[in-house]
Amino acid sequence: YLRMKNEINKESFKEGIERHLYEILIVQEYEKSLDNVDDSIIQEISKFKKVIVYGARVYAAETVEKLKRKGIHVDSLAITKMHELVKGINGIPVYQIDDLCHIKEESMVILGVAKWNRGDVIETLKRLGFMHWIALD
Repeated sequence: YLRMKNEINKESFKEGIERHLYEILIVQEYEKSLDNVDDSIIQEISKFKKVIVYGARVYAAETVEKLKRKGIHVDSLAITKMHELVKGINGIPVYQIDDLCHIKEESMVILGVAKWNRGDVIETLKRLGFMHWIALD
């Protein structure tokens, strides 16, 4: 699978045992990726009183799950703008990032966004005076 993962996809297997085995391999790869966080990053995060995941949707959810697996409690989820009522992840409340400025000194912000979007997120953090942020990868 690892040698051929760029050449095959879910559509390659319509039904039967091959489809089932393919799905098992995908789940295993996903599970490994969740546990693949450098211990030095976890040590750095654990120095802070508050942990904020800044991001939305799949990237934020995966970031929360990675931190949970490493024993790190996430206090808040942050997004750039609240356009509508946003639900949290596993009971973690969601705030607009500028509403969390009062805890910026004691907080580590974890970037829960795609790599291509990190520049904008970091610029927002800098503009608001957040000094501590990190990506898990």
